[in-house]
Formats: sequence, C-alpha cells, structure tokens
Amino acid sequence: MPVPEQTPEGAVAFLEWWIAVLNYAELTGETDLLRANSSPECVFCNDRVSTISETYAVGDRFERLGDASLTEIQPSPVDLNSYVVVDALGSSPSSRKLNAAGDVVEVFPEIAPSPLVAGVQWRDGKWWMRGLATT
Repeated sequence: MPVPEQTPEGAVAFLEWWIAVLNYAELTGETDLLRANSSPECVFCNDRVSTISETYAVGDRFERLGDASLTEIQPSPVDLNSYVVVDALGSSPSSRKLNAAGDVVEVFPEIAPSPLVAGVQWRDGKWWMRGLATT
C-alpha cells in the first residue's frame, strides 16, 4: 500500500487499510503486517496480535462470514504532527474459533454497528495505529 498522506483523509485511508490487515491476520494467522503497522503502545493491537498468534500456534483458527468494517468515518481536526482521532461505526459478522480437527471451540456473536474511536499517529514518515476502542 502506498503511504497515505499526512492529512485527515490519509489517516482515514490508513485506518481502513489497517482494518483490512486485521481481517487478513485473523483469517490467516499472519500477524507481521499488523504488528509492523501498530504502535507498541497500542493495547488493542497487542491483544489482537497475541490472540491471533496463540490461536494459530496450536493449530486452531478463526472463521467468519465476512469482514469487520467501518462506516460513517469522521476524522477529528487535530494537530497532524501528533494524533488524529477517527470516529466511526464499526461492525463485525459472527465468527467462531475452530480447533485443528475443525470442531467449534468458541462462538463470537455478530457486532452490530457501534461507535468506536481510533487513534492514529504520523511517525517516522508513516501512519501507525495507536489505539482502538468502542465508545
């Protein structure tokens, strides 16, 4: 992906791309790209990387009928040299965790569109996911 510009629109483009990377990591177990674009201080990011890595390390996997998505994305006007806070509605289809034999070991319900806030930061010439939380 080309580096989005250091603008509010660039922050939104990065967030949309980062969600796609999260979807990919959850379905494949490949977390390198997610980790490389997430700030070490991002608690949500670290939790997702750990959960995904631990799940796939033991032969389990995630399955779902679609991808997590964002709508009504609005960047908050802030100093682009620090953080951009992005408000959105986030949703995710139901999913489940399967063991190596293909047996369902956990079911996660659908998440209807609900408010969330993401903090992205321009650092070292690129955007980083700094934090993501529901509100």
